[in-house]
Amino acid sequence: MSLWLTHPLFLPSLIVGVTIVLWATSLLPEFITALLFFAAAMMAKIAPPEVIFGGFASSAFWLVFSGFVLGIAIRKTGLADRAAQALSAGAHRLGRGWSPAWYS
Repeated sequence: MSLWLTHPLFLPSLIVGVTIVLWATSLLPEFITALLFFAAAMMAKIAPPEVIFGGFASSAFWLVFSGFVLGIAIRKTGLADRAAQALSAGAHRLGRGWSPAWYS
């Protein structure tokens, strides 16, 4: 048993495993689980901070993040509902509207 505890991948595997279980069971909110993962990875010195937080520096992350922010804002203001109503009203005027030709 002590062989498992001294293996260099034991602690990272344990942290990732606990994180996956917490996400799968929703025992904690997702953002709390993510924060705990980053905190545990930092405290256990699994990798340098530049590696752990390196994904936040990429432009792809910020593109996706800004998309989420815009989506939430569009939903909160009611613009999404108004756009859906406008599209569905246009569908009635055009007959079959926006549905594909094979869908009737």
